Amino acid sequence: MKKTLFITLLFFAGSISCWSQNKQLDLGDKVPDFNLPNQDGKIFSMKDSVGSSVLVIFFYPKGESALTKNEVCAFNDSIGKFNAAGALVIGISGNSVEDIKKFHDKNHLKYDLLSDPKGVALKAFGVKENMFSNRITYVINIAGVVAYKNYSLTDGKKHAGEALKFVSELK
Repeated sequence: MKKTLFITLLFFAGSISCWSQNKQLDLGDKVPDFNLPNQDGKIFSMKDSVGSSVLVIFFYPKGESALTKNEVCAFNDSIGKFNAAGALVIGISGNSVEDIKKFHDKNHLKYDLLSDPKGVALKAFGVKENMFSNRITYVINIAGVVAYKNYSLTDGKKHAGEALKFVSELK
């Protein structure tokens, strides 16, 4: 019992330590540059995308939970409204290209999912991918600056509606 408690405490201490190493981007921060493959293996370049449209970037945990499905489908259900508001929606997780391709196709998504198994964008944005993974949505304005941020561990579905409201008000 004591050994199990000790190991559990070490795990949480390690998680907290890792959590504090990368500061999350905040309002007013410049978006970091990164290149990641989408579900079809095509490379998305942040540098090439900034300035062409407002970017709605949401991070979701690895795996295929009901919560994740609700979140990605909520963005998908509103994709026409995001596009009409001049926004490009992108989902990012630590899943492999093969896994996000299956997930993308299974849910008939109309926007790109990006594969980040090495944590390039996750680290750049300060998002941790572990069992206490963040569900966080950012809106990046045309100038490449974080204009909106929404964090929720358990209510990812709400992110789409709130991000859409914010993007619509930018116009």
